[in-house]
Amino acid sequence: MLDYYTLQKTISELSNDEHEYTAKDIATLCRQGKLTPLFSYNRYIAHITPIMDTRTGKDYEGFEPATMKLFNDGYLTNRKLLDLLDGYSDSVAIGHARDEMGYECELYYNAINIYRYFNDENYSPYSDNDILTVTKEHLSFKREQVQSYIASRQNNEQNTPEQQEIAKLKKEIADLQKQLEERNDTPAYDTLLTAIHDKSNEYHAPDLSHAVKLWSNLYIDGLIGTDSHSNKADRWINSNTSYGNNAEDSSVKRLRQVSTPLKDFGGQRKR
Repeated sequence: MLDYYTLQKTISELSNDEHEYTAKDIATLCRQGKLTPLFSYNRYIAHITPIMDTRTGKDYEGFEPATMKLFNDGYLTNRKLLDLLDGYSDSVAIGHARDEMGYECELYYNAINIYRYFNDENYSPYSDNDILTVTKEHLSFKREQVQSYIASRQNNEQNTPEQQEIAKLKKEIADLQKQLEERNDTPAYDTLLTAIHDKSNEYHAPDLSHAVKLWSNLYIDGLIGTDSHSNKADRWINSNTSYGNNAEDSSVKRLRQVSTPLKDFGGQRKR
């Protein structure tokens, strides 16, 4: 199993029936600290540390030669990467970055020659190849972070009033199905359905009746055809209830979801 996802894989993992994620959505999650944009790097780095200027007595940031090492098969991050996700730039030039431990690093294409650094005043460890150009195709995200966010999102969604109401409806239907399975005689089945759809019954539950009719029309009468559950359900609800054709209306979403067959559950939906 891969430890890091590409941008496209990350978008695919996060997207579901309710929302198709985009690169800008990923940028928002990065700003919230839920995801970290990374790029792979396999040249040299040196940690940036405060250095005192002996002439002025003030600190400035510089690299520490002793910390230079080959950063082989590692990952770094930089705030500039958000420009790629937001669409402000097609590429960004990176000369400084932060490793996954949080250390600020300076990028070098070549290893430093320590002897010349301290003994040759004309020597410089810098080169024209130090600056790295990064594009969207280079972006990566830790699988652990992505899956952790998906888990937290599911937990939040399941605790909303709407999800609790859906769960209640599902339980009512499941209880009814269990009762039906325990009864083999057709008259009892018909009596139960009659009671569910009887509007004069003091315990009449409109959405329960709608959900049973919707499921029966689509999967018993075969109206589903080759269409998707969401499309067919939205049309049925618009034609047979007073909820209208707003697919995002909570009542429409509730009926559509509670009548969804188990085989059509999204990958992140609990069974």
